[in-house]
Amino acid sequence: MGRGVALADAECWLSSLKQRDQSIKPDSKNAKKLSKRSREDIVRILLVEDSLPLMKLFSRMLTDEKIDLDTAENGVLALEKINQNNAFDLVISDVMMPGGISGIDLLRKAREIRKDLKFVLITGYSLEEIDENLAPVLLKPFSKKTFLSTIENALSEA
Repeated sequence: MGRGVALADAECWLSSLKQRDQSIKPDSKNAKKLSKRSREDIVRILLVEDSLPLMKLFSRMLTDEKIDLDTAENGVLALEKINQNNAFDLVISDVMMPGGISGIDLLRKAREIRKDLKFVLITGYSLEEIDENLAPVLLKPFSKKTFLSTIENALSEA
């Protein structure tokens, strides 16, 4: 099971991000790309996260975007959804999840089904354990600007 995050932890995360965002100059080009793109095309995203508070938080980060969002609480359910509906443009997945399929396992199995499926991995653990050549990796906690920019960059990759 992933490193569980309580609602209080999610609130603390948001508070620390507000402070950090004030000290970081936003990359306005990337921050606006997803919004601009979503007016032209509806992006289909599968969000895979075992922590309900974090799934809600990440979903809220995407509410201003024109995205067709589907969710799964573990890798097994996500793989079933990918098998049933091969129309996802992007999968955003936590790395550590219950159910026997990690985010990295999900990525590998999903790419057996569809080689060009784009992924963004999310983790609260060290990046040393993850091959960043597999997919972009977001280290928790991250800001909405970073989240949207990473999604846009992943969608833009050839």
